[in-house]
Amino acid sequence: TDPWKDLRPHTKGSSVCVVMGHAVEEVELLQDASGETGEHLWTFLNPTPPCSLDAKQTRRKRVAVCSWLRKNRVPVEEVEEEVRVAGVLTITAPYRSEDCSSSNQVILDRVQRLLRPRPIVYCYVIISE
Repeated sequence: TDPWKDLRPHTKGSSVCVVMGHAVEEVELLQDASGETGEHLWTFLNPTPPCSLDAKQTRRKRVAVCSWLRKNRVPVEEVEEEVRVAGVLTITAPYRSEDCSSSNQVILDRVQRLLRPRPIVYCYVIISE
């Protein structure tokens, strides 16, 4: 019997069924994906970032992120086009919170919170005479 039968769409074409890692008991390769199928799957799972920066903007953004993290006492180093945090987290261009990757969930969460856009707080000073 096929346990995935009810999860497959009844129409022709491609479909993707995502199963969380903890629920996987066994993996069996039925056939290698064709070039086109593999390309579609890769595009689906790894979308290109909507933000495109030129080389100068990318460098400026990388320097700003490093500066911000250092200001918050986070150990940072620049390695080519990547920013490395404490040797366990990598930030790739365009250096947003969603561009962070790490197997250390605690550090990942803390750095992402530092990189998330903060609301602009306006301060008004009223001088009365």
